[in-house]
Amino acid sequence: MDPRPDPAAASALSCYTANLLEYLWRRCDNAHVALARSVRLAVRTDLPEGLLAFSHHARPLHHLPDGSRLAYRGAATAAAAVDGIAAELAAHGQVLIVTNRGRLPWGAPSGDREAPHFALIDSHRGRWHVIDRFAALLPEGPQETFAGWISTAVLRRALSFTMPVPAQQLLRNEYAFGFPVRLPDDGAFQWIVRVPPAEGEPAAELPGDWVLGSPAALDYLRGYLVARAGDGAAEVFLDDLWAAARHHAFRHRLGIAGTGARADAAQACADAAQAWTALPMTLRFAYDSARRGRPRASLIGAAFDKLRLIEGGELS
Repeated sequence: MDPRPDPAAASALSCYTANLLEYLWRRCDNAHVALARSVRLAVRTDLPEGLLAFSHHARPLHHLPDGSRLAYRGAATAAAAVDGIAAELAAHGQVLIVTNRGRLPWGAPSGDREAPHFALIDSHRGRWHVIDRFAALLPEGPQETFAGWISTAVLRRALSFTMPVPAQQLLRNEYAFGFPVRLPDDGAFQWIVRVPPAEGEPAAELPGDWVLGSPAALDYLRGYLVARAGDGAAEVFLDDLWAAARHHAFRHRLGIAGTGARADAAQACADAAQAWTALPMTLRFAYDSARRGRPRASLIGAAFDKLRLIEGGELS
């Protein structure tokens, strides 16, 4: 097994993928390399009410090398969810849980801002040992990685959401593995289990209308966000682009270059990682400025143009 990547690099993934990687690493050699090579940007454009869905991985990360699958489970009560989590932990030695970032005792203070957030449980001895590899400087403050023991009462609170969960957050759950995974009908409290593949299970595919691949998706998103530079409704997708930026920066920091890379691959990857890292800050500045009456469409366009050259080599 190759050495793990620098923990700081893994923690710089999204709050889903940082902890999914921790889960996968315990089952798969070179999980970080496979995950990095899976990174792509795809956007679904046929959803109602102006919604966009994002796929960040070109291979289904819920398909494990031994043929088993990861699948969501849900319960109507916290007690039932805790029982289900305990059963999965006993069966497989680890379990991903869908927590509420706004209710994590180790998270950044988030006020009323709730958001789904994966974490990993790997032991239960009266209390629960939780690992959260995600770290970031969020608008609410710093989010640090965590590894420690929590009580059942704290776990129950961490699993709870104010219902209904917003549509864009449900889409993030559905596409967290790159391809759609069925969400529980009763989704008040959720965790993820490992299951055998169903007989005759179809290959993973993306339903609907998608702009596939980072260069084409960047072109689409450039036009979409430039046209809506003063539209606050488009801000809900900045979190999706923030996740895409972290995934692509992780990919490039492992030395995997885009199709537009120069001959100096190492420098190309360093430049690409820097450009992706800068994208969320640029978009946030542009939309904050728009709220003050000064839309910055040209700033948005320039940021996407730079990434498009890196990832695709030519502008459309």
